[in-house]
This record gives sequence, structure tokens and C-alpha cells, in this order.
Amino acid sequence: FKLTLGSFNNIDVYVPAGQWGNPILMHRDAGLGFHGIGRLKSGVTIEQARADLAAISQNLAAAYPDSNKGIGAAVFPLKQDMVGNVKTLLLLLLGAVGFVLLISCVNVANLMLARSATRAREFAVRAALGAGRARILGQLLTESLLLSMIAGGLGLLLAAWGTQAGLRRLPAGLPRAAEVGLDAHVLFFTLVVSLGCGILFGLAPALKGTRASLHDMLKEGGRGGSGSRHRAQRLLVVVETALALVLLVAAGLMIRSLRALWNVNPGFNSYNVLTFGVALPPAMRTATADGIRAALRNVDQQIKAVPGVKAESLSWGATPLGSDDEDLFWIEGQPKPANDNEMKWALSYVVEEDYLRVMDIPLLRGRFFTSRDN
Repeated sequence: FKLTLGSFNNIDVYVPAGQWGNPILMHRDAGLGFHGIGRLKSGVTIEQARADLAAISQNLAAAYPDSNKGIGAAVFPLKQDMVGNVKTLLLLLLGAVGFVLLISCVNVANLMLARSATRAREFAVRAALGAGRARILGQLLTESLLLSMIAGGLGLLLAAWGTQAGLRRLPAGLPRAAEVGLDAHVLFFTLVVSLGCGILFGLAPALKGTRASLHDMLKEGGRGGSGSRHRAQRLLVVVETALALVLLVAAGLMIRSLRALWNVNPGFNSYNVLTFGVALPPAMRTATADGIRAALRNVDQQIKAVPGVKAESLSWGATPLGSDDEDLFWIEGQPKPANDNEMKWALSYVVEEDYLRVMDIPLLRGRFFTSRDN
């Protein structure tokens, strides 16, 4: 089976947690980063699940106060964990695309209205030859639908090309990037939108072009347009200008926000910084602390000897905005808390002496670690 969740990508083997030979696993107060996943029964809400787990946490705290006091359970939908807080950004992007679509449709409707004005004599002649209003209206709608379907097809081609081009420029570690693409839902949505736009924005010019009487259509065809049609065209121009102005203001605000975010100094420089995992051979499990330190120093020396490497540092949980580790503490001079759950927590990073050089982090005061620190 395939589970695409967080870091569980391209996993080849799943094993029971009981096969993990870490002795800390048997201690209730060990924080090993385990997470639970479950499916709610039909009719059960997430609020009910949260209430049930809150009751279970309280019972565990009463049964094991040393390890479970103050410990609770956070329950949230799997979809939220997978996609994060991108819903608002996607809705804003959808709104911007919708404005562009409306502007294009209003522009096309205006052009079709102007075109129907130049074809007034054609409609009058066809009506005089026996063509009914429904027949002429059907022809105009057919032309509008054909135009919208061609535009939708071209849009799909541009979307397919643009998606592939965009994915090639995105970071390789972007979550679920392999799932981004055109599928049946996109094709169906494009079909519905194309048909809807073709009917909605082609119906008004078609009705306007076939509403007048035969006598009025002949006179209108001779002088090139009526006042009502010009008023409709002016109204469409006003709507198009208003939509374009709203879209322009929103785009300007978004560009300003992106520029401000781009200029934010996070305190480190990620340019040309590479990360990788380090694992010692299984035989090192029984090695002494000095043997492990020697093996890690050997890794340091080999990496620093690679041409082009400016600085290198092994670390534990020191990837900015990516991971961390925690240490418990209490302030000297104050009573020691009864258990670990009542202590204060501090984020901690295990690094080597060249970590600041690797991340280009400025030292504000004091000194950093050296190879002589232990």
C-alpha cells in the first residue's frame, strides 16, 4: 500500500513498532515522537473524538501522575496535516483567476454585442426569409459555445504546459508535488466553466441582437446600431473596467506583500546550503562513546575534504523551520517540579563548531563552540 503523509513518502517496508529495540520505548515518560492515526466511525464528529481523547488523557493522568499529568491529545483532520494552512491562499488565487475570467468574458461579450450590431441586416434578411427568432438565437449561441470551448481547450493546453514548467522550478522537497497535475476533475470543471461562460455571456448579445422587430432590424442595419445597444456596450465597458481595477489593486497588494516577505531576514542564509542524513554502521551500536565520537569526526574530516565545501557541521534537530529538540529545565533556587510535565521546556539544537559558518548566522556576543568544548 501507499501512504502519502508528511515524511512517509516512497516507503518500501513497514514494520511493527514492537520490533523497535530501543529500550526507552518501555518508559511511559519517553518522548519518542509517536503519532496516532485513525478513521472516525460514520456519524462521529471530530469534536466527539476530541472529547473522548480528553477523557482518556484525564484517566491516564490520574493513573500515572508522574508521567501523564498535564499531557493531552491534539486531534485534527488528516487533510489539514497534509496540506497545511494553504486554503486561504488557494481561495485568493481562485478569486484572482475568477476575476481574470470575468474580465475576459465581459470583453468577449462586448465584442459579440458589437458584432451582432454589424449583423443586424443579416438577421433581418434571414427573418424575412422565414427564419424564426429561436433559429437565429440558436446560431448565435452555437457560435458563442464554439468560441468558449476552443478557449477552454487552449486553456487546458496552457495549464498542462505551465504546470510542468512550474513544477520543474519548485523545490524538490515540496510535499505532494508529484500529485499536482490535470485530472478528470480539472477536465470536468473546465468543461462546465466553458459551457457556462459560453451560454451566460453569449445569451445576452444573442437576445439583444434578435429582440428587435423586423422593421427595426432593417433600419438598424442601415445605420449601424441603436442607442440601446450602445448603452449595453457602455455598461459592459464599465463592468470590465471596474473588474480590472479591483484585480489590479489586489495584484498590487499581493506583490507588495510578497516583496515584504522576500526581504524578511530569517537570521540565516540558506543559499548553497545542503542537508543530508548520517547513519553509522549497525556494528557501531555496541561501540563506546569515544568510538562513536571518532567515527563522527571521521565523517567531518571526509566531508570537509570535498572540494568546494566551505563549512560543515553535524547537527541534531538544527534545521531552521524544519525540526527541533526539547530539553526540560527548572530555574535554580526555585522548588524542583514534582514531575517532568510540570517543568519548563526549552528548544535545543545539537551542533558543531562550524554551524554558524554553515548557516551564516551572526554571533551577537560572547563566543561560539570550539573543537575543544565537550
